[in-house]
Amino acid sequence: MCRDAFGDACRQPLARQPLVRQRLVEFTIELEVARQWAYYVAWLQTKGLPVAAEASASKYFTSEWAVRFYNMAVETMGLGALGGLIALGRDVTPQPATKPKDEHADADES
Repeated sequence: MCRDAFGDACRQPLARQPLVRQRLVEFTIELEVARQWAYYVAWLQTKGLPVAAEASASKYFTSEWAVRFYNMAVETMGLGALGGLIALGRDVTPQPATKPKDEHADADES
């Protein structure tokens, strides 16, 4: 079905698909805007100027960007690929690594 609708595009890695690349470029540009805005707010603070409005706008823009980016990532890669299992209530907490048993430890004790 995918092949019928999109030809060989489904067989390509995601990074080579034009739509995915376009979306990543757009999000990269928006991320740089958010970063520069945060730097501007920091610069205003160093000058002793009021920053309440600028800081609020910067935080709002960045949080909205993060939501849109996460949604795009889930649409592109699927729910499970980005920690969606946590949102579904499944325990995906990494377990602590166990030390491998030393085979020679038993020989030393006897």
